[in-house]
Amino acid sequence: AIRCHPFVYKEMLAAREPDNEVGLTAFDDVIWKHLGHQLSSAGRALWHNATGALTAHAPRAGRATGLYRKLMRASVNFAVAAEAAMVLLGGNLKRRESISARLGDVLSNLYLLSACLKRYADDGRPDEDWPVLAWCGATTLKAADDALAGVLANLTPRPFAWVLRPFVRPWWGGGHGPTDRESGACADVLLAPSPTRDRLTDGIYIGDENQPAGKLDAALGAVIAADAIQGRLKGKDFTDAKAAHAAGAITTDELATIELAQRLTHSVIMVDDFAPEELSPLWNRQRAGAL
Repeated sequence: AIRCHPFVYKEMLAAREPDNEVGLTAFDDVIWKHLGHQLSSAGRALWHNATGALTAHAPRAGRATGLYRKLMRASVNFAVAAEAAMVLLGGNLKRRESISARLGDVLSNLYLLSACLKRYADDGRPDEDWPVLAWCGATTLKAADDALAGVLANLTPRPFAWVLRPFVRPWWGGGHGPTDRESGACADVLLAPSPTRDRLTDGIYIGDENQPAGKLDAALGAVIAADAIQGRLKGKDFTDAKAAHAAGAITTDELATIELAQRLTHSVIMVDDFAPEELSPLWNRQRAGAL
C-alpha cells in the first residue's frame, strides 16, 4: 500500500537519505506535493458530496453513467478517509485492525463495482442487463458507505473524525441500497431463462439432472413451463392436475408438463430423513449395549 501511494514512499526514502541536506530538500518537495494532493482530494470529496457527483468525470455509458459518477465520489471519499487514518494513526493503523479492515471493505466493494461496470461495458451495455447492474451498484455502494461509517465511528482522536465526516460522509450523501423495485427487477431477470442469465452463468458447470446445479436448472425450466398451464386451472374445482386432465381441462402433454415440474420440484427440496431415535445418543448407547 505504501509503494502504491504517490508520495508516502518517496517521503520515507527522503527521511532515510544519509545526506541531510539532500534529504531535507527532497522531503520538502514531496511533503508539499502530498499536502496539495490531500487538500485537492478533500475539496473534490466535499464538492462531489454536495452536488451528488453530478459534475464527476465519467464516460458516456447511457444509464450506467450515474454509477460511474457515484463510484468516483465513493473513491474520493475513500482516498480522503484512508489518508486521514494514516496521518492520525500512523503505525498504529496496522494494529488497529478493525479500522484497516473496514477500509479494506470499502476498497473491495469499489473494486467489485468497477468489475461489474467493466463487464457491462464489455458485453455491449445490453438493456436487459441493466436491472442486475443497478442492483449490484446500489448494493456495493451501500456496503462501502456502511464500512466508511464504521471507520468514522471508531477513528481517533474523535474531534478529527467529526471534522472529517462532512467531507467524506455527510448525512445526505449515504448509500441507500437497492430499492424493493430494483431487487424485484433483478430477481425477475435471474429467475427466468434469458440472455442475461446465460451470459452470467457462461463457463459454469451445470451438469445434468443428477447434479445439484443441473437439477435446480431443470426444475426452474419445468416450473416456468408449467406455470401458464396451472394458471388456467386457478379458481376451478379440480383436486389436482389429473382431475383436470380427466375433465378435459388440459391435454395429456400439459399433464405431463405439470407432473414433470412437480417431480423435479420435489427432488430439489428433498433432504435426508432420519428417525428421531437414530439421532439420540441414549438410544445409540442402549443399542450398542444390546449388541
